[in-house]
Amino acid sequence: MAVLSAATVVAVLIVGGPSAPRVSDTLPLSRAIARAIDANPMLRAERLGARAATERIAQAGAWPNPELGFGLINRPIQTFNTEDRMTMNTVRYSQGIPWPGKQRLGRSEATQLAVADALQADDTEGLLAARVTAAYYDLAATGRVLAVMRETLSLLRAFRETALGRYASGTTVQQDVLQAEVNVARMEADVAVREQERLAQAARFNALLARDPATPVGALHLPAIDAGP
Repeated sequence: MAVLSAATVVAVLIVGGPSAPRVSDTLPLSRAIARAIDANPMLRAERLGARAATERIAQAGAWPNPELGFGLINRPIQTFNTEDRMTMNTVRYSQGIPWPGKQRLGRSEATQLAVADALQADDTEGLLAARVTAAYYDLAATGRVLAVMRETLSLLRAFRETALGRYASGTTVQQDVLQAEVNVARMEADVAVREQERLAQAARFNALLARDPATPVGALHLPAIDAGP
């Protein structure tokens, strides 16, 4: 009796995968990106900086603030009165007048700085969305692979039980039983390694969303593969 190898079982499962019921999504990609954008402190700071730069445009084109001052001249220190004819009270008002064209240039410079700050924030948001998307699909793909591997492991265990039963009844040789044991052990080790890999991916994904790294991440959505005409 020939026992199916792990590679053969995996191939069978992958080919038959589309007929299996689809696991419902627990976290759409759009919601994951929105959460990461809302929770990212660097992006929030850049958005606030861009808003502040926009508010400074009007100030850059305004005249300098006028100055109003009051003064006292020749007041006696002892009495601080105004009976002496040499004492004076002064009121001073001044207004600086910008050189022609300076206001226009100031507004232009402030506008360009505000645009640059806004573009920097947009770039940061785009990079963050790209990182979340990559982490999301890596995690989703690993979940799909794990599901196939666990199904494969279940089949290999069933084949092992079948081989043990046949060996006990004398209808197969011990080599088939040993081969089944080896296949099960290998698949168990592969599943354990892939589970640890998914835990690490989930921790990185949670970090992008500003969540606790240990937050459980359920099944994620992968788009259906177009089989073509």
